[in-house]
Amino acid sequence: LSDVQWRALRKALSFSGLARFASIHDFMEALDGRGKVEIDPDNEEQAEEISNSSNRTWLFGLIALLGLIGTAGYQFEFVDVVTGLLGQEQSPARPTMTRPAPAAAVEEEVAASSAETEQVDEAAPEPEQTVEEEPEIPLVDFSTLPPADFEIALSALDGAQTPLKLSLREDNGAKIIDLVRDTDIDLALDLRIEEVSYSGNRSPWASGQLLISNEGLVSFPAGQGRARFTLNMSSDPLREADQRSTLLVRVADSVGSELATIEVLLEDDDQRNFEAELPTNTVAFAVSQIAVRERDPAAQIDVLRFNPDSQTMVVNFVVKDITAVEGEDYFSPNGHSITFEPGQRSARLLIPLVQDSVIENDEAFTVELQVNNVSDNSDVFHRIVIMIRDDDAPRQ
Repeated sequence: LSDVQWRALRKALSFSGLARFASIHDFMEALDGRGKVEIDPDNEEQAEEISNSSNRTWLFGLIALLGLIGTAGYQFEFVDVVTGLLGQEQSPARPTMTRPAPAAAVEEEVAASSAETEQVDEAAPEPEQTVEEEPEIPLVDFSTLPPADFEIALSALDGAQTPLKLSLREDNGAKIIDLVRDTDIDLALDLRIEEVSYSGNRSPWASGQLLISNEGLVSFPAGQGRARFTLNMSSDPLREADQRSTLLVRVADSVGSELATIEVLLEDDDQRNFEAELPTNTVAFAVSQIAVRERDPAAQIDVLRFNPDSQTMVVNFVVKDITAVEGEDYFSPNGHSITFEPGQRSARLLIPLVQDSVIENDEAFTVELQVNNVSDNSDVFHRIVIMIRDDDAPRQ
């Protein structure tokens, strides 16, 4: 033991008589001195004293050993052992050193403590939850707003109204539409405006060509009998055929409801600026080529009539193979003609396709218009190429 450890041991076991030894060396010399006492076998008192001294010697050796073990971090309840060997009673104020509880016992104690905590938590009353009320939407004074372009009455709420028909022209501003109700005005009402049908190959709304304010949601605050939304067209430099879109007004949380129908004609301004330079009744394809998939039922081809007059017009066409074969890859339509009614600006030609499971290369054919007034403008297309993309997966 070092001097520091000896002083600590001597202080902890001050009751044992170690305090009179200044160092471990003094203690060991005392032990050695006791071992050199000469014994008189006829002297009983000396024999008893030596026996007690021997016990103390073993006791001090045990104490030293326990001190060494104690400095290594172990704890033993040895105070009672020491006092018992010395024949003394344990003092209530005497310091004791206890062995740490086994891990299993500690886990049981922690589990029991957790169970008690859970019981306390279960018994504790839950705090009351405060439900925040939604702020009221302020009413709109429509007399301070610009007048609406169109107004739809929702009084019947049965979808039997005549559809509202309106036209939107690109770069010509939005149209303002007011919805008016005269029943249940004291209740809030949310309506949804959604596209249910359209002309052409793509949805004007889904493609972003048709714009509906607030993504098609119209809300009536409680106490408000009128609500407003706008329709507009996005601007782009593309020349496109006019499109039609049919919109349905319904209750937002009722898919089957039908309150009103709006039929929208979307007029492309780039196309009109282009046709302003063309002769009356110029007929051409909208584009010079398209691609379709073999599994599509038909190729849809838009034919345009620029600057139409009030006369009916019939235009013939011919279909020619390139790599596709008529009857094997497509079917040529009957009649080979397109009819335009007075003032009609566009028509659609459908050419059925053949669906098969043969893995083959992409194939093409053409459609050509037979017209008299051929324009010198390179953007007037009298011939279109249709590419059929093969979509049969290769066999594994």
